[in-house]
Amino acid sequence: MKVFGIDFAPLNIPFQRRIQTFATLVAVVLFLFGHSVGLAMTICGLLFPPLTVPILFYLVWIYFFDSQCPRRGGRRIEFFRNWSFWRYFSDYFPCKVIKTCQLDPSRNYLFAYHPHGLISLGFQVTFVANGNDFQEQFPGIIVHPLTLSLVFRFPFIRDFLLSVGVCDVSRDSCQYILEKMGPGHSIGIVIGGAAEALDAHPGYSRLKLKNRRGFIRIALKSGADLVPMYCFGENDLYDQASNPPGSWLRNFQIRFMRATTFIPPLFHGRGVFNYSFGLLPYRKPLNVVVGKPIRVEKVENPTEEQVAELHQIYISSLKELFTQYRKEYSTNEVEEISLI
Repeated sequence: MKVFGIDFAPLNIPFQRRIQTFATLVAVVLFLFGHSVGLAMTICGLLFPPLTVPILFYLVWIYFFDSQCPRRGGRRIEFFRNWSFWRYFSDYFPCKVIKTCQLDPSRNYLFAYHPHGLISLGFQVTFVANGNDFQEQFPGIIVHPLTLSLVFRFPFIRDFLLSVGVCDVSRDSCQYILEKMGPGHSIGIVIGGAAEALDAHPGYSRLKLKNRRGFIRIALKSGADLVPMYCFGENDLYDQASNPPGSWLRNFQIRFMRATTFIPPLFHGRGVFNYSFGLLPYRKPLNVVVGKPIRVEKVENPTEEQVAELHQIYISSLKELFTQYRKEYSTNEVEEISLI
């Protein structure tokens, strides 16, 4: 039903779909505004006398006694990761994992996820929420999803992230998980980072990968096998304002990112009660294809030549994965992968 050009959702939507929409709304709000909500809760608690002392104790705990937790494997609680709530989040799209081969649980892996999209929702469903049975398909593989160190400085949201297994993306954190936590413990990284979000447009696959070699060094130094992943549909979840390289909007976004580490993409999806605009992603299928692992031998001090060689092998493997599964799982006319 359209009113003044806005396409409103019908009233007789099945209850199941309403729950899916609510779960996705919560997940998106947590991702986009969780740090702000946590900060606001802290300030309100400090200003409310009955909570002032408990909040102060909490702040002392997280900044002085628990500050290393995100760099030492986190505080993963399977109960939170396996909430049925996350299943509704996954079913909203729906999001599914496509397994191309078995993984040896005696090995450690670096799962490299592409593309970033606007807010990496396929990555969240797969590794943060365990909403699409990744753990069941790869028994014995415990993936620690990684995010920016800055996020763990914000109260409350840090503890939520730790409870669902998220850890710090610093090199020290990566090495600790891959080398000291035992067989099967692995890490998941969105390789393109926030900068790649500026190129997240439906029908395009522009990956910030040409000069991304930090994850290659981590794999070599730890001996973790590299697993390329591609999520078909990630870039189709939102519409973003046109911002080609060199445009005033792109230049502003890049300057803002350099100053704050955050990127301000101008985008919209759908709303809770309409299909025309809002923060919710469109209901588009997400197909997360997990590729074959690239065997990596441990090298304590890898040379630039070794890094460059493995980087090229990885790029070739990712392109092969993309080409092999694009026709079967792409819901849009995705162009060939281009590296930026």
